Amino acid sequence: MMEAAHKTLTPTGRHLRLDTFVRLRWLALTGQSAAVVGAQFGLGLNLPFGWCFLVIATSCWLNLALRIRFPASYRLSDDSAALLLAFDIVQLAGLLFLTGGLQNPFSLLFLAPVLISATALPPERTLALGLLAVGLATLLALVHRP
Repeated sequence: MMEAAHKTLTPTGRHLRLDTFVRLRWLALTGQSAAVVGAQFGLGLNLPFGWCFLVIATSCWLNLALRIRFPASYRLSDDSAALLLAFDIVQLAGLLFLTGGLQNPFSLLFLAPVLISATALPPERTLALGLLAVGLATLLALVHRP
């Protein structure tokens, strides 16, 4: 009985479905697209519109490739989930680089992949993703497009 309870609490018992990540990324991409369009046309900011959408499109292509390659019920390993979250952090850093760096109010979204990791992945993966986010945020404080 104790062994059965222990097995459900091991990391393999909490692997997340790929569908969860893909849906969260579609939500993020919708928000990113709306923010870029709103800033460019609604607020009249001079953004590198094409480059912003190229960065957003990379995540769209990844989502489509994951949907084609794997079934929605596919369970991600901790390494795969951490890599997808790392990609999301890097993608967001690229978008923030193009749109003002840490001065962009959306820079707070760096926390989202780390928080998702904290709820679903082992602490060492969360620490690595947190360090990636801090490192990229530090870089964005020094180098970004106005």
